[in-house]
Amino acid sequence: MTNSGTDASDSIRVVRSTIEALNAHDLDRFIELLSDDFTYYGPPALGGLRGRQAHLENLRRDLAAFANLQFKTDRIVGIDNLVFVQGILSGTNTGPLISTKGKTIRATQKHIEIRQALFHRVENGRIAETQEYFDQRQIDAQLGVARKIGTRLAIYGVAGLAMTAITFFISLLRLGVVADSQLFGIFGAGIFLVSVQIYYLKKNTT
Repeated sequence: MTNSGTDASDSIRVVRSTIEALNAHDLDRFIELLSDDFTYYGPPALGGLRGRQAHLENLRRDLAAFANLQFKTDRIVGIDNLVFVQGILSGTNTGPLISTKGKTIRATQKHIEIRQALFHRVENGRIAETQEYFDQRQIDAQLGVARKIGTRLAIYGVAGLAMTAITFFISLLRLGVVADSQLFGIFGAGIFLVSVQIYYLKKNTT
């Protein structure tokens, strides 16, 4: 393993400094502790973020959404230039959220506490790479976002099934309460709502 001139104690010191800067919301200090070609991997950016500026913008969005964001370290271990950190990220959602799919979600005013694990690679006194792990579904559940999505999908499904069932029985019994074209339109709308529910259920479970 190559340590690139950085031993474990130095690497841990650099990482602790970034945690202190984050908790102080001092982004200028935080960003100075990252290398110019810094790379970030994590649930908010599965394809990775490259460069300090890209990560800075990501942090600004986080702090805009959680004005009192804090990270409490439970464990920090260093081996040469690699540092492993475990802890709890907490904060209250007081600003707009940007979902992993790029959608804006209004502030929920709810508090979150999630466990995180981070792996850092330190090069020449700065962090060159960070890999962050946490359960996005846990955040969604604590914010109530997952429940809102689930409720909406349930409404779509129930409405769609009701519309298709009603139009089917009207057609079967030949009641003639609506024109055939209107009946077909209502039936089609019902099928569409059920299809939307099935699509999003599959999308959110894969």
